[in-house]
Amino acid sequence: MVEKKIIDTNQVIELVFNTSDFPFLREHILDSEEVSLIHGTPVINYINGKNFNKNLYTDLSKNSSLKWLGIYDNNRLVCLQLIFFGEDQIELIIIEKNPHVRTPLSVFSEVLDYCKQFDLPIVTFPENDKLSEYYKKFGFKEISQGYLKLV
Repeated sequence: MVEKKIIDTNQVIELVFNTSDFPFLREHILDSEEVSLIHGTPVINYINGKNFNKNLYTDLSKNSSLKWLGIYDNNRLVCLQLIFFGEDQIELIIIEKNPHVRTPLSVFSEVLDYCKQFDLPIVTFPENDKLSEYYKKFGFKEISQGYLKLV
């Protein structure tokens, strides 16, 4: 059974840094300097020096527009997707499939199905041409320098 649910940012940090399930996200978040490892324990940093409002991956604000979506298959976490819920569009920011979970699910299709319920345009900014071509197979078209929109 497929389940899609928003996961608390602190829980995502625990999953990313205390398991080997999301190595790409781990490296990406460390590179952003939003998290430091202190004696092996992940600690969220204030990017702007006073609160989490400028943090992309680790925004802990109660009303944050940034949400982590978890895709589950039979209660196993298959994928994490960071989504920005704007007033006039949804932006898919970063995704990683858990390499330790074998599933016939198309996790990207599941993410899109979840986002379509909000009836807002869906955009993304792929990091490379291969990913851009993959997204285009799902109906994304280029709208500006590097940005794709689901049409």
